[in-house]
Amino acid sequence: MRKRPGNFTAYDYTLKALHVIHSLDAGTFRQAREFLNQAMAEDPNFAMPVAWAARWHSLYVGQGWSANPSEDGATAIELAAKAIDLEPENALALVTFGHLKSFLFHDYDSAMIYLERALAAGPNNSIAWLLSSPTLSYIGRGEQAVSHAEHALRLSPMDRSLFYYYTILSLAYYGAGQFEEAVKWGKRAASENPPYTATLRYLAAALAALDRVGEARNVATELLRREPGFRLRDWERRLQPFQDPGMGARYMEHLRKAGLLP
Repeated sequence: MRKRPGNFTAYDYTLKALHVIHSLDAGTFRQAREFLNQAMAEDPNFAMPVAWAARWHSLYVGQGWSANPSEDGATAIELAAKAIDLEPENALALVTFGHLKSFLFHDYDSAMIYLERALAAGPNNSIAWLLSSPTLSYIGRGEQAVSHAEHALRLSPMDRSLFYYYTILSLAYYGAGQFEEAVKWGKRAASENPPYTATLRYLAAALAALDRVGEARNVATELLRREPGFRLRDWERRLQPFQDPGMGARYMEHLRKAGLLP
């Protein structure tokens, strides 16, 4: 961060981007994309900034900031595919592609192929283990999702983005039907990084599942404050992630119970 601008390398620009991405500040988030563009221009063959540019678009859609979610989702998957082309055994590129396939496109079979490739390419890569967990939750393998997220946390217990690990643990426990644990990890995630709205969705749903409706409504109010355009019908149509119709219906019912707008 202290380097003179003329001395920045592609790796330096990527680190600057990650500093901004992890803050999830709506006012500065777009600057991270500029840093990643500079990194890719500095070294077009470097896969890391390309993979993170894909993650940037995924977060941009997930946070409700994108004016055109379909276009940004398509850009995300194109960038992830490009990162794999640049470095076929890059665990970050592979796991990003797999996660996007399930989260944005609900192509769970393809997602699992790339997630398994990512773990084979980077068996000690905490991000690979972490981003493999949500898809396992989505397809109903909750206990395995918990195991993967816990392993990721053990690999990187002092990670600068611990809020993200905690959120995925909250999702994993919610998917496994362990709602008390989902609340515990959701609250940890919210205290680490309040702007991350995915945390608030899973926390509100878990609280509602426990009939702690007052708390769930408070979380839902905070979600709407940070993402005023959030509506359940749009979320269910575009991004409701659970493959099993019963799990998806339960999740939407819990969000409605928390008081989120239809």
